[in-house]
Amino acid sequence: MRGLWLSNADRLLGLGETKFPADDDFVGNVLAWDRKSAQAMTAAIKSATVTGWAVALCRCRRFSEYLLMGAS
Repeated sequence: MRGLWLSNADRLLGLGETKFPADDDFVGNVLAWDRKSAQAMTAAIKSATVTGWAVALCRCRRFSEYLLMGAS
C-alpha cells in the first residue's frame, strides 16, 4: 500500500505514481530550501491542480513538504 503522503505529493505535483522498493512514507528532517526549487514546486502544484498552491495545500489535509520538494 502506498503511503498517503507520497500519493498526495504525486497528485499535487501532477506526477505519475511513484514506484520504488523503499518505505515511501518516511520523512526525515534534512532539507535545504532553495528559492528556485521552492518556486518550481509551487508552480508545479499550481499547474497540476489548476488553483493556487496555497489553496491546493489547504485542501489536501495530509501532505509532506519534504516529499513535495524532493519530487519537484
